[in-house]
Amino acid sequence: MKHVVKKGGIFALALALLLALPALPGAFAAGAVDTAKKCSVTFRLEGMEAEYTELGQMEIPIKMYRVADMDATGNYAVLEGFEGLDFSGINSATSAKDWQQMAQTAIDAVEKEDMQPDGETALNGAGEDDGIVGGLAAGMYLVRAETVQSPEYSYAFAPYLLSLPNNYFYQTQDDAWVYDVTSELKPDQTERYGSLEIVKQLGSYNQSLGNAYFVFRVEAMRGSQNVYSNAFALDFNAPGEKKLLIEHIPAGTQVTVTEVYSGASYEASGDSVRQTAIIAEGEAGSPASVTFRNEYNDHRNTGTGIVNRFTYQDGTWDVEQQADSAGLQ
Repeated sequence: MKHVVKKGGIFALALALLLALPALPGAFAAGAVDTAKKCSVTFRLEGMEAEYTELGQMEIPIKMYRVADMDATGNYAVLEGFEGLDFSGINSATSAKDWQQMAQTAIDAVEKEDMQPDGETALNGAGEDDGIVGGLAAGMYLVRAETVQSPEYSYAFAPYLLSLPNNYFYQTQDDAWVYDVTSELKPDQTERYGSLEIVKQLGSYNQSLGNAYFVFRVEAMRGSQNVYSNAFALDFNAPGEKKLLIEHIPAGTQVTVTEVYSGASYEASGDSVRQTAIIAEGEAGSPASVTFRNEYNDHRNTGTGIVNRFTYQDGTWDVEQQADSAGLQ
């Protein structure tokens, strides 16, 4: 089953795609499409390397699915399996949101039928053939680049529709068909997070002094920038071990945990400062963990305290006083 978009409609198609999405059809081109000629796409991250330097060192898998045929007159006909797409209503009012929805419709069809790509490559800066797909028949394609992750960030790429051949009338005023196209991928960077587990061991305990109270300061640094700071407490009424899981700390940061208070009657076994790196959730070694141990020192001094725990949400800071932070996260 094929749905055909009329030749005259390509003007509006070009304008909508040019404004909304990377490397989509240009203006109505002069001359017939050479449907026997194979097309190619070269994917680039132009302008992105400076902002997201690490992307230049990562492999970005890219798959292309042909969703519509193009005939010699420049008309599109939707291919079997993609009947949910309809290019016949494209006009100057077609929005970026509409194009995004069409791309999503194409993705749904691909996933439902477990379709194999018509072309694939990987963009990784490896060489001159990097990020190139060749031997493609004329038509409309779904471009789908996979999300990639570094230790600190995730980079997602919005799927989009790409016409082959293409033209760049609005940029160059040249309406000739272009069979070897360059398309720019635009990443959306989001921060990854990890967790920190504080293990507190109390080896010996004097019940007559009441609860043993311990306070920890947690500071996370990315380079020279402090990106996380908070305080937590653990309260013991017997010897043993407690674990405190602190979530949503930026991944890739270096964390310093300091036991800032342990009461006058309990001494630290070892250093009162521990350091570790936060590893993103789902990766090996997550959550990061530090351990502190204390023993009763035979001094009959009592002490207690309250920790002000700060949380930031919707533009405001909330302060909560707590004597024991275990079970919060």
